[in-house]
Amino acid sequence: GVPRLEGITYRILPDEAARLAAIRTGEINLTSLATPTAVSLASREEGVQVVSQETTDYYLLGFNTEQAPLDDVRVRQAISLAVDRQALLDAVFFGEGQLTGPIVPTLGDWATPLDQLPFFAPDPARAAELLAEAGLEGGFELSIMASPLYPEFISIALVLQSQLQAAGITVMLDQVEWGTFIERWRERDFSAFVSFNGSGNDPDRALFPAFSTGGSVNAFQFSDPEVDRLLEEARATFDVDQRRELYQQVEQLIA
Repeated sequence: GVPRLEGITYRILPDEAARLAAIRTGEINLTSLATPTAVSLASREEGVQVVSQETTDYYLLGFNTEQAPLDDVRVRQAISLAVDRQALLDAVFFGEGQLTGPIVPTLGDWATPLDQLPFFAPDPARAAELLAEAGLEGGFELSIMASPLYPEFISIALVLQSQLQAAGITVMLDQVEWGTFIERWRERDFSAFVSFNGSGNDPDRALFPAFSTGGSVNAFQFSDPEVDRLLEEARATFDVDQRRELYQQVEQLIA
């Protein structure tokens, strides 16, 4: 019934390689690791135990929907069709994790299965058709901002660079330090970016801040009156089944 430790010392080690080295040598007793490579190395180290758990966090490619040509929904749909999400998960995270729509699968049956969401199955040929319909038959250049503070952001951007090329989209990787990333994110000074977000434990927390007009983390400047209406109705609805139906409609519209 009493503490078994004299105290706990927190050491701030921003670099994951340094955290990995410290846990492998016994310099520290507990740490968090995010990159699959570091987790794999730690799991093979004698005396180190790796505990994994699912979270409600997710990685994303965000668009500035007010900047041409990303202001054209057909261009955004084309990019979605050009991305092979499973191949990206396998390449960057060694298959660890789950594919997700607007609501993460860890929230259970609030999430719509991916095979029921439009533009989620990879189809580079249809992506090229949509770009042609949008007047971009020869493709276009897309700048993706990412910070090397999180190495997986860069890895995701590089895989996207390869995948989007098949649809005629040339990706330019814009690497910036984290402070610059945050400043440009706040100023909406980007075409696209790779980052991550957290869903919380309720679909309202997952969707309202990111997709309602003027939402607190809606850096995408996404705005849709019907999405706004459904989100407002869902957050004021007590019936669980009715709420679930409303959020499924929102997911369809966002996708």
